[in-house]
Amino acid sequence: MTSLLVSVLFLAALGTCWFAVRYFFSVKELQGIQFRYQNLIATQSALQSMAAEAVAYSQQNPAINPLLQEFNITNRAGAPTTTPAPPAARPSR
Repeated sequence: MTSLLVSVLFLAALGTCWFAVRYFFSVKELQGIQFRYQNLIATQSALQSMAAEAVAYSQQNPAINPLLQEFNITNRAGAPTTTPAPPAARPSR
């Protein structure tokens, strides 16, 4: 009976070690993915800011419009250049 209990305890300890190692590497991979995600968000924000500045510059100097159209950055004809205001809240009854 003692050897059976020791074997069960050993297998439980071995399983616990296996799950701890898997958890360690999973967390390490998650941290790497989060770091890459933050870098992508920062790059996207910088590119959007640069595109917005280029569109604003195109209003003063229309010579840049062909370049903006090549990269599909300009606003479509007839599209509003500003974001529409949210609808007014309806009064409660």
